[in-house]
Amino acid sequence: MNIMKKGFTLVEIIVVITIIAIIAAIAVPSVVQYYKYSEDRYRNNVARTLFVAATNSLTQKSIAGLLNDLPYDGYVNLENLITDDENFYDDEIKINYNTRNIVYVTSKENVSRILDGYIMDTSVLNNAILIEYNIVTGKVLSVLYSDKVDAFGYGDGNFTDVSDRTKAAREEKKIGFYGARTTGIPERE
Repeated sequence: MNIMKKGFTLVEIIVVITIIAIIAAIAVPSVVQYYKYSEDRYRNNVARTLFVAATNSLTQKSIAGLLNDLPYDGYVNLENLITDDENFYDDEIKINYNTRNIVYVTSKENVSRILDGYIMDTSVLNNAILIEYNIVTGKVLSVLYSDKVDAFGYGDGNFTDVSDRTKAAREEKKIGFYGARTTGIPERE
């Protein structure tokens, strides 16, 4: 009588499980890191799209002489901003942006007044957006965007403080950013 043994031994099963565990230990952190990277990139891309839309809108309003009719939520003190660029607030930016005229818009109504007609996916307007621009020239300084926080602002309050613009702070707070550097060339990441 010939009895055939079928199946795996306990040692073979333990070896297979160990190999699978090692592969998972390597793969899972990579997948999680890629997911975080893709979320950050998405937010930065939305911020870039909003930057371009705001630039187009404010250029059109500037040509039509309607910049003074736009409401804003406050003035931006560029000296208080923390950026990765050590020379962010130098003489060139003081001249190019005439810093006394930099305002920000963050309320949904005011953001909509600037972006209406210039973006196709209006669902992004339901998220936190902050647009900084020169109220006299219409030149956009920067746009911040997040689908993870409720509102943006400066200092303390019921909002996320956006004074710290360093890449590490933006990643931690899950904020997308697109803005002009002192050279006037938009910052790319």
